Amino acid sequence: MATAASNSARRARNEAQEMTDSSWGYGIDMTRGATDVLGRSLQASMETMTTMMDLAAQLQREMFDSAMTGVKQSMEMWADMLQGTAERGSARFKDAVDTMADKVKDSTGEIASLAGETANETRQTARSANRSS
Repeated sequence: MATAASNSARRARNEAQEMTDSSWGYGIDMTRGATDVLGRSLQASMETMTTMMDLAAQLQREMFDSAMTGVKQSMEMWADMLQGTAERGSARFKDAVDTMADKVKDSTGEIASLAGETANETRQTARSANRSS
């Protein structure tokens, strides 16, 4: 026969076992809940990081395109400036060539007239010499 003390001890042991079982279940439920929260948090973090990486890549492409557009515009500006300088330089060179050509013509005319005068003087001298002889 069971005594009141043994019944009481058995009842306390059963309650303790039930508490342990329920605590264990509660701990497992808490662990599962924490794991779910952690999993969702990690998933959200990965989505955020992926979005940030996509935005960073897009920003990098946009900045690169802007830089290349700026370089292209600068190169075109310098080319236009150099072309303008070259055109002005070509015009100056053409003017210098024209001036030199005019001077050569003038000089050639002067040389031709001097040569003609010299040739005439030489002929006259030769004729005079032939007449005197």
